[in-house]
Amino acid sequence: MLEELGVRPFMIHTGVFEPAFPVDVNNDAIAAAVGQFTRRANSTA
Repeated sequence: MLEELGVRPFMIHTGVFEPAFPVDVNNDAIAAAVGQFTRRANSTA
């Protein structure tokens, strides 16, 4: 809907699961910026 009005949302993914839509900044980039890492929900680590 927003794109139809000429607006481009800036999407930031902060969750732990895979995003349901394309994002501009993913959770790995956010974690790396503060010196941390993300652990995927489906990982065994």
